[in-house]
Amino acid sequence: QSQSQSQSQSQSQSQSQKVVKNNLNGPQWLVFDPLKLYQQDPTKNFSRLHYEILAFNEWIKPSIAEIAIREQLVNKIKKICLNCFSDVKFLIFGSFLSGLYLPRSDLDISILSPNHLHSTKMSKKKSLYKLASIIRKKNMASSLTVI
Repeated sequence: QSQSQSQSQSQSQSQSQKVVKNNLNGPQWLVFDPLKLYQQDPTKNFSRLHYEILAFNEWIKPSIAEIAIREQLVNKIKKICLNCFSDVKFLIFGSFLSGLYLPRSDLDISILSPNHLHSTKMSKKKSLYKLASIIRKKNMASSLTVI
């Protein structure tokens, strides 16, 4: 029994060494041996690419904590908007909405207000710059652009 246990331990150690070796030689997100897939069936290059894309997606996707922090920020900004504008519609778009954002990605928000639809251009700008000023004062954004 001890011989079979030591053989299975050495096999699992060599397998884990392959994973580490592959990570050192290849991309950080690659936790399998793509050459092994290719050697099994060279006609399945698309399969190899598919698994590499899945591995990259798993490696790059936001953590639960990152998602929670962004959702808290969105809720705080919504609250500020509702305090400034009573009729506001708040829309999120871009990489945050799709879930494909990186840790330092921006947050794309569109604020729509039917009451401001017929106001002057200067009045609209004033309201948006006021909102931007409040967000800056609360240190909720490192960079903020009013468009």
